[in-house]
Amino acid sequence: MDARELRFAVEELQYAYVHCIDADRLEQWPDFFTDPCRYEVTTRENLDQGLSVGVIYCDSKGMLRDRVVALREANIYGPHRYRHMISAVRVTGTEGNVVQAETNYAVYRTMLDPINHRRAAATGFQYSLYIGKYSMTFFFYVIFNDVSFFIQF
Repeated sequence: MDARELRFAVEELQYAYVHCIDADRLEQWPDFFTDPCRYEVTTRENLDQGLSVGVIYCDSKGMLRDRVVALREANIYGPHRYRHMISAVRVTGTEGNVVQAETNYAVYRTMLDPINHRRAAATGFQYSLYIGKYSMTFFFYVIFNDVSFFIQF
């Protein structure tokens, strides 16, 4: 696979990843990861200061599935939808079938609850915007002349 094909493959994987979340197919989200894995969300401030503490940390598919269950059943949120915008996909390294990539993103969250929606509109908090960068390492496997992807972290 040449550099353009590789970048295209990484883009397609990242599009599939964010589409899964945006389409509210969260139960399928852990399938993007290997087991064991590392899924970590940290703040920009912690990253800038070299602090390794993440806001969210999962190191197995089981923990990722628990996170989905918590989002569905334990956490209390008003109904909402996400929309990811990703850009500037860059392959930052390769070694064998391991590929490292970075992608900028913006995530828009829209509240859907009519009661909270009116309150949010009155206070100006109807939408939320999150901006950041995905840093991912992929393991690529060729299966039946088609590329399959597994995210390590």
